[in-house]
Amino acid sequence: MTNLSEISLLTILLATSVALSLVCLFLVQKYCTWLSLSDDGIFGTIFANTMPTLVGFIFAFVTVAAWQNHNSVSDNVSKEAHTLFDLYQMLEAYPSAVKKVGQEEIINYAQAVIDQEWPNLTSQKMNVETFKN
Repeated sequence: MTNLSEISLLTILLATSVALSLVCLFLVQKYCTWLSLSDDGIFGTIFANTMPTLVGFIFAFVTVAAWQNHNSVSDNVSKEAHTLFDLYQMLEAYPSAVKKVGQEEIINYAQAVIDQEWPNLTSQKMNVETFKN
């Protein structure tokens, strides 16, 4: 389930919530016959007005939480990229031999993250050697 795409997870979430809602509706209609939605009573009015609002709020909160998580990850990646760029630029002030070695280390680190770490993260694994670098 953790390897599914966002669209698949959303489809499963929607199908599960609709199925659960239908099961609850069936159970209420079968065992709670005194709760009638068609009698224009207080229960029918409250239920008809409250449930769509609650479902809307739940989906809105899930959407906002996913969006904030995406923004947090994006900010962290952006900070790391800017830090690497700043280090690369600061190495210009050092002598040629130190500058060359330092810039090669930064380039090797960036390549290792792109080529090894990111593919491992999609399968939720961690490469210890890349982490040490």
